[in-house]
Amino acid sequence: MAAAATRVEKALAAITLAAAPSPSATTPPPHEEEPAGPVTMTIVTWTRPAYRQEEGRWVATGAASQRRIHVSLDSEHTVCGSQIPDHATTMATTTDWHLHTNCYNCAYRLWPEHAPDGYERPTSSRDFPLRPTSKTWEQLDAAPPARRSTTSSPATGPEPPGPP
Repeated sequence: MAAAATRVEKALAAITLAAAPSPSATTPPPHEEEPAGPVTMTIVTWTRPAYRQEEGRWVATGAASQRRIHVSLDSEHTVCGSQIPDHATTMATTTDWHLHTNCYNCAYRLWPEHAPDGYERPTSSRDFPLRPTSKTWEQLDAAPPARRSTTSSPATGPEPPGPP
C-alpha cells in the first residue's frame, strides 16, 4: 500500500511541476477592456402574405401584412430569436433602438443591458411607443413655460399701434 501511495504522490508532484509556469516565462499584460459605449443595432422589418378565411380554408389575399419592427445585433437573427428573411427591409442602423421597435420580445430581452435612460420598461405590446418615466415627466413639468406673445390674440387680433 505504501508503494502505491508513493507512486501517487510522485505523479501528483510531476503534474504540479508541469502545470506551474516557469520563472523565466513572461506573463502577458492583463486584458484591458475598452469602455463600453452604446452598441449599434440594426432595425429590420418584413412583410408576409395576408390570408383570409373562405369556406373553412385560409386563402391568400395577394396583399402583404406588416410585421413587427425588430432589433438585431448581428443582422442574421433578431434579438427575440426570429431569423431575418432575405426580403427583410433594414430601416436604420442606430443606437436608439427604443425609438424604432414595436416588438415587445426584442425590447424585453434588450432591456437588462441596453435600457434607454428615461424610459419605462414595457410590460406588454401595448406599451409602444415607449413612454418616458415619471422622472422625465417631472423634469418636463419643472421646465419654465414657453413664452407667449402679448401683441396678438386670436379673439381680438393685433393690438393697435401706440401713440408715436
